[in-house]
Amino acid sequence: MKRIVSVSLGSSTRDHRVEVEWLGERFDINRIGFDGSLDRAIAKLRELDGTVVAEQLGLGGLDSDALTPLQEIQFVARRRDRAVRYPTADEQIIMLDGRPVGAVVVDRSRERVLLVDLALLPAARRRRIGTTIIAALAEQADRPGVPLRATTQTTNAHARRLYARAGFQELDDDGLNVSLERQSGQSP
Repeated sequence: MKRIVSVSLGSSTRDHRVEVEWLGERFDINRIGFDGSLDRAIAKLRELDGTVVAEQLGLGGLDSDALTPLQEIQFVARRRDRAVRYPTADEQIIMLDGRPVGAVVVDRSRERVLLVDLALLPAARRRRIGTTIIAALAEQADRPGVPLRATTQTTNAHARRLYARAGFQELDDDGLNVSLERQSGQSP
């Protein structure tokens, strides 16, 4: 069973826990409110780290000073999750004009090249950086004749268009994420 925990700065009187089945999978969903206490919410997030995989952390209504420790927790949780799921993955910082503007994580095996993550700062988008990286990975996958695979969020229309332009086919959409694949030797 997958576990989803919502840590809220809102009232604890609205706490709720439910188990549901969705798309053939069981989920334990738990909302925990901390009555405005950022320190208690951060402590809970630290406690959950390692027991709940943090794919994304979104908290509204917080100023940038409050978000910094939460973003750090999210960053650490995502790195730990990747280290477990893709222990041989290669992570590289994307530089533009001498400044870091993103990161790319790639896991290679004999069967496939997997683009685990491609993230660019908003100011670096729409400059063909992502297109160039995907083209280089496609070339790497073509040499041994293996597919290039990726996953993106179902709601990320920009990424889906980018992958479609690069010749990827959508394989599976579970409502949260879309699995994509570009066959070896396929032209965009």
